[in-house]
Amino acid sequence: MIKIAIADDHKVVREGICSVIRHFKPESSAEESMEIIIEANNGQELVDKITPSYLPDIVLMDLKMPILNGLEATKVLLKKFPLLKIIMLTMHDENQFILESLELGAKSYLLKDVEPNELKAAILAVHQKGFYFNETITLAMTAKIAQVGKPKIKFDEELSERELEVAQWLGRGLTNKEISDKMFIAEATVKGHCENIRQKMGVRNRVEIVIGLIQKGLIKLIQ
Repeated sequence: MIKIAIADDHKVVREGICSVIRHFKPESSAEESMEIIIEANNGQELVDKITPSYLPDIVLMDLKMPILNGLEATKVLLKKFPLLKIIMLTMHDENQFILESLELGAKSYLLKDVEPNELKAAILAVHQKGFYFNETITLAMTAKIAQVGKPKIKFDEELSERELEVAQWLGRGLTNKEISDKMFIAEATVKGHCENIRQKMGVRNRVEIVIGLIQKGLIKLIQ
């Protein structure tokens, strides 16, 4: 059972999304069913409802909400629960929001006009693989690459084999802990590799790391 929390300040929208999810049925014995365990009117209510003993597998997070917006709620929740998997589900398609959400640790970014089958696919992918990259994210990344331009991001040194392996997982949106589990190395070692990659590329954060790696042709956006 995939336990889902949803935060949206528009009750009609929230109830509509919940209704869609409740109608999802497993298409095979290997596919898990889904259950809505938390509904919240805003980010603060969501933060208050999620506890170590009442922890969802997936959070569907609206962006603009009163009291505490989606970005701030994402910061707070991932600080408390680093392995929590958050999908932004919003009507706002501005690239700045998409990239900031990914930089904060969101695992995907969906627009509210998403087809039910893609919403289901995103939930399953994030639950199973830790990420779901779609056209919305790809276009935002592409626009950022064009904006940044090749002269801004460059390598002072080539990446080592181990750093390249870490970079591949970064491109898939995995956290340090998730990468450490995949590579069977300490989380602190992953953090060190990420910092080495960042310094070699002369960038500020993970989003710019991924953009630089795409520019260099070392990784591709996964869909």
